[in-house]
Amino acid sequence: FDTDGRFRGKGLGFTTASINLWDDLHKILVELNIKQVVEQWKNKKYNRTYYGIRIYPHQTNKFLNTFPLRNFEKLKKIQRKMRGCRSGQTGQIVSSV
Repeated sequence: FDTDGRFRGKGLGFTTASINLWDDLHKILVELNIKQVVEQWKNKKYNRTYYGIRIYPHQTNKFLNTFPLRNFEKLKKIQRKMRGCRSGQTGQIVSSV
């Protein structure tokens, strides 16, 4: 997520061309009981199928606590956006290793 994750809708998400990565990540999130939406679509320009996962907004803290970000700039953006969230979720900055 530090490099390829981004905002998707009102939550966080990933997009990949790898069905294996998508499927494995989906299974891990299910095991951790992190609620998500899985998607797939065909990019007509490149004639390629892409796969996505969207983490529900109310699961942001759980996701960030389970998978701490090391990209502090991305984490700051998430915190700013989530401050406006009704649930008050802000994420958590962790020290770099």
